[in-house]
Amino acid sequence: MNPPTPHQALALRSLVVLPGALVEGALAVVLPWLVARASLGTTWLGLLSALLVAAALVGTLAAPLATKLWGARRVVQGGAVVSAASLGVAAALWFVGFVASAFVVALIAIAADGMADVAFSARAPVMARLAKAPLMQFTSANWLWSVCGVALGSALAGITMGDGTLDSPSIAWLAAGTAVLALLVATALAVLMPRDARIPHGIRGVLVIHSRRGLWNQRTVLLLVLIAGMSFFYGPVDNLLAPAHLASNNREASTFGAIMAAGAVGLAAGLFLTQSMRTDRHGRALLLVGLAGIVGQFALLWWLPSDLTLVVVSFVTAALFAPLLPLLESSALKAVASTHRTLLLAAAATAASLADLAGTAVFGTLASAAGTGSALGVAAVLAGLGFLVALPMAKRVIPPRTCSNSTI
Repeated sequence: MNPPTPHQALALRSLVVLPGALVEGALAVVLPWLVARASLGTTWLGLLSALLVAAALVGTLAAPLATKLWGARRVVQGGAVVSAASLGVAAALWFVGFVASAFVVALIAIAADGMADVAFSARAPVMARLAKAPLMQFTSANWLWSVCGVALGSALAGITMGDGTLDSPSIAWLAAGTAVLALLVATALAVLMPRDARIPHGIRGVLVIHSRRGLWNQRTVLLLVLIAGMSFFYGPVDNLLAPAHLASNNREASTFGAIMAAGAVGLAAGLFLTQSMRTDRHGRALLLVGLAGIVGQFALLWWLPSDLTLVVVSFVTAALFAPLLPLLESSALKAVASTHRTLLLAAAATAASLADLAGTAVFGTLASAAGTGSALGVAAVLAGLGFLVALPMAKRVIPPRTCSNSTI
């Protein structure tokens, strides 16, 4: 197979990034909503919500070792195949009424997808170079396609679920549809994913003592701290606080789906604007504006205005947050040598997942004890304090040339 040329980047995004994001967008609505409906008001709410994050964490932790053993290309393809097969099995189980078993198999799909995502992201500098595109623009375009798919998947899932009850047959059809899309992704990856470089055994994805850019330094440590802090506060919003707060206030599943879709469209708008901005000059400002968007999202959900206001303001806060996605990804990819990228990305994803789990456990417990409104209020205050702590970190995490248009 020949490596991708610039025109093949379009095929990669339309056949891999977009349909994969459709699947993730649908699952991001279906699974948290079902968990909230099944366990709202019980002590199981935080635990079941945390399982969604834990599944992705398992895949993330497995990615560096799997990449070392088999290479990034095989890990990406294998993860995509396992994810597609698991979603198909989950759909069949839901059709015959084995809801709990379907949920467990869906967790396997999430884990496989998480492993494939880490390996795919580690190959981004190589794919950007082969596509003859600057890394920041390449990753930003990927994120743009991705959030558009998430928006569509979230909206379709919210509409299709109807009343969102556990015995709704539409959920089984959603699972079947996502399985078909996941199979398309796996097939396209087999054709479009560039082959791994022929390097000695034991080098892929592990520390190399001769590298000029080591894995651990002040910049990478602060980057992980920032990512973990963001995940602690922002992670529980989608998988716990938003669906639980909406359900406890008798809002419909379609409202949750619309909010998720509006957030994804807002991300797309923010990423589109990022394409034309001088992020090498304004990277730190974008970081701070994005963190402020997180605080604003908490305040919005705590206020809980009309459905239309929820959708509109969710769009705005997501647009403010959007530049952080390519900004932090390109910063991490450029912070270390190529041999360290899988480990750093896995470390970042692990830190994010562990922080997400901790946040889900803390705010889930608080929501069960004092109500979702109190949990959101506390989260908003703590996120505001976290924003103040992050102010002096921006200069070290996003140095002036982190977002330059050089191609790695």
